[in-house]
Amino acid sequence: MSQVLIANGDPNQRERDLLTWELADEGYTVDTASDGAEAIQKLGTVHPDVVVLGLSMHGRTGVDTMSQIMGLWKRPAVVIYSAHERCKSRYAMKIADDFVVKSSDLAPLSHAFYIAPYGTYSRSR
Repeated sequence: MSQVLIANGDPNQRERDLLTWELADEGYTVDTASDGAEAIQKLGTVHPDVVVLGLSMHGRTGVDTMSQIMGLWKRPAVVIYSAHERCKSRYAMKIADDFVVKSSDLAPLSHAFYIAPYGTYSRSR
C-alpha cells in the first residue's frame, strides 16, 4: 500500500501536516482534504489505497463521507481516526475498515493500514 488520503476538519491544518509528514517519512504518498466534500472530489483523481477520516468536519461529516465512500463500486479502505473513543462501538463505525483513537503515537494508525480489510482499490491492483 502506498497512497493515503487524510480528511479531517482541523481548521489550522496542523494535524494533517503532522500526519502527512509522519506517513511520508514511512514511505506513503499522502494527499489531504480539509472536509468530506473535498475528500470525495479527490477520490475521483487520487485513488488512494486508504482514506483516513476524522469524524468532525464542516459540511459533510466523517460518517456522511464514509457512507458515500462505501457506496463506491471501487473504493479505498476507510480508517476512522478520532479522539472520540466512545464512537468506536456505534454501528456506523463498525462499517469502517478500522477505527483508531487519536494519540501522539502514530504506530496504531500505520498498523491499521496493514490489518484492515482493504477496499476494492487495493484488491483490484
